[in-house]
Amino acid sequence: MDTVREAREKCPELVLVHVATFTGSNPPAYHKSPSATTHKVSLDEYRRASRRIMDLFKQQCSTMSKASVDEAYFDASEMLRQKIADDFEQGILELSSGRDAVEMDQMLLSPIPYDSDIDMALPVPV
Repeated sequence: MDTVREAREKCPELVLVHVATFTGSNPPAYHKSPSATTHKVSLDEYRRASRRIMDLFKQQCSTMSKASVDEAYFDASEMLRQKIADDFEQGILELSSGRDAVEMDQMLLSPIPYDSDIDMALPVPV
């Protein structure tokens, strides 16, 4: 691990952020001169921020799965299908290659296979 001095030599524009640390069983606090040998970084603030962000993700995509404190996976298929259907109804999208509305409904109701020609399967912008 680099020291602060080595890090600044490699990256002079580096901005260091002071974070709360703790020692032993003491609660996290902002210490004037923490030492890497005696102080451990507190992740409490990071975890709180992560929780707020994950809550926002969950509000937007009910299929969100949390993988770790800072990682999540989404299945946005249904949201995208609805957006495509809405855009199609509003005339923002049109079908390519002479496809009809029945075929559009079928495309939106079933997942597009990974090995399909996506350019041919999806509607195109008007």
